[in-house]
Amino acid sequence: MSALFSHVSCELLVTTACNLRCSYCIERELPVLPMPDDVAGRAIDLFMFLADGAQTAEIMVTGGEPLLRIRLLRSIAGRVERAAKEHGISYQLVLKTNGTLMTAEIADFLKDGPWRVVVSIDGSEQTHDRYRKDCSGRSTWNAVTAAIGALMERGVECVASMTVHPSACSTVLRNVRELQKLGLNRIDIGPAYGTVQWSEVQSQHFAE
Repeated sequence: MSALFSHVSCELLVTTACNLRCSYCIERELPVLPMPDDVAGRAIDLFMFLADGAQTAEIMVTGGEPLLRIRLLRSIAGRVERAAKEHGISYQLVLKTNGTLMTAEIADFLKDGPWRVVVSIDGSEQTHDRYRKDCSGRSTWNAVTAAIGALMERGVECVASMTVHPSACSTVLRNVRELQKLGLNRIDIGPAYGTVQWSEVQSQHFAE
């Protein structure tokens, strides 16, 4: 079987549950729905079957907060590894996380596999903590930066995912520089949407 493309990708939303209550989150009102383990397994099997003939595959695990399902993440990693060997495909696993549940044990697990970790962090402590709080309304910047440090110490590739709120649109460059100080050299930037309104002036500031 030959694939239509040399590179293929898929995304698994393993849970809608999250331990944070970010003010701009579009998923806040979703019911808590975990992906059943058997559904995740069948999804991987189907994806890898369809990927047969491709050279590389990327599997992103997201949520909600996927580290709430760490046992399932371990199962996914093992299943992808076996399927990739069977089909002769090189693969990359991507974890999109808020970083606040990171432990040394989890960081070691990520180090041992072909993981790239995308961490949600919005810039400086002031900007980040204005919007990204936990369920008790507490700040999260210290926990997130500690997680980034733990991953980098282990050589895990980290990418910053920076969401820009309209009220922070004029501070994008300043916040990018703050993230660079943490050692992050890849920063994905996107606007908050769905739960906020952008004025024409704010949109222009963001574009600039």
